[in-house]
Amino acid sequence: MKFNNGLEIGASDAAGSFILKHYPIFEKATLIEPNIILFRDLMEKTSNLKNITIQNFAISDYSGTEKLYHIGRSSFLKNSYSFINLMSKSPWQGSLPEHYLSKLSLPIEVVDIKSFDHNDFDFISVSCNGSELSIIKNLITKPKFLRCTFHFQNAEQCKYSQSIFSLLNEYSYEAINSIQNETSTFKDIIFKKI
Repeated sequence: MKFNNGLEIGASDAAGSFILKHYPIFEKATLIEPNIILFRDLMEKTSNLKNITIQNFAISDYSGTEKLYHIGRSSFLKNSYSFINLMSKSPWQGSLPEHYLSKLSLPIEVVDIKSFDHNDFDFISVSCNGSELSIIKNLITKPKFLRCTFHFQNAEQCKYSQSIFSLLNEYSYEAINSIQNETSTFKDIIFKKI
């Protein structure tokens, strides 16, 4: 199978990018990664791949400048439905205190998916730690294939993942492939437009 134009939102680094692992099947592709460390790794590892474009900004359902929180290899966009709130067991009602998070944040440009999506992607991968639903809801393109990462660490994440499944079902997608690392609490699922 070949794809004309792929888009990966939350591409991670060269080792974690789904599209880079499969780049020969893409005529061209755009990888978006807001985390500057992961972005630099992608730039370094793709310098000889002329069909791959790497961009350093965040995608959501609005445009502007926002804080991007870095916790380990993960990044979380403030004001998106973020797993920072869902993973914490702190006394701050499910979120980490702002004075702690501010030490982990950097400003990032946020681009509204509607202004970036020109209805020409036939494969889209979305893995962005809690921003998936707002991105998928606002896609102009309804690609032939859509890959999404689902987290299952707690009941709130399961509920969030179910809302993504429901939306994709509404958009006439069916799950055709599921990949789960046996030591992790997330699952990558590929959906096909029916």
